Amino acid sequence: ISGTPTIASSSSNYLVTATNSYGSDTETVNIAVNAVAPSALSYSPNAYLFGVNHLDSTSAPAVNNGGGTITYSADDPLPSGLSINATTGRISGTPSASQAATNYAIRATNSQGSTTVSVSIRIAAIPVLSYASNPVVYVKGSAITSNIPTTGDTVTSWSVSPSLPSGLSLSTSTGIISGTPTAAAASANYTVTAMGPGGNGQAVVSISVVDLSPVIAYVRSSINAT
Repeated sequence: ISGTPTIASSSSNYLVTATNSYGSDTETVNIAVNAVAPSALSYSPNAYLFGVNHLDSTSAPAVNNGGGTITYSADDPLPSGLSINATTGRISGTPSASQAATNYAIRATNSQGSTTVSVSIRIAAIPVLSYASNPVVYVKGSAITSNIPTTGDTVTSWSVSPSLPSGLSLSTSTGIISGTPTAAAASANYTVTAMGPGGNGQAVVSISVVDLSPVIAYVRSSINAT
């Protein structure tokens, strides 16, 4: 009898029979498989970014269960709004407040012991968006100084409505407004939206483009000859 048992089991009798051409003999063998403490607990990834007031979840952890039934728990109080599923090990819920990245000890336990792993959780707030220059007046044909936003928290993508004046663009990865305006435009408001795990933040940027091209004019004059 050989191998590697994978599940704990209570003591049981097994009949083993040896047979040859002259007959057979049977022996009773009692076998019990005892569980061992779990090991190799891990989350992939082991760092998570949640958003305030957004329902989210970690992945389910992997673990060597030692042949026993696993129960999961958190050694440290989880952020408000989050909880751990004792059966699956998933951490989920709707966090109610932002926080910096914080490590939490998660424990997997069976009848023979336990093991732990550290999981990092950061909770992002709704971006608070503003631009360094606002309102702004640009000159047709002159490259502008990049208008750089501040957000206060993580942003994953950007958009603007309505479209910026001809020649200007908004970076969808950084939110920077840049370019060279190609046509005059009256002062107008443009709503920039910063989208992140904590929600969407907005800022209204007022932009106008003036045309300072030289205007040539001739003035008629009269000359009296005597």
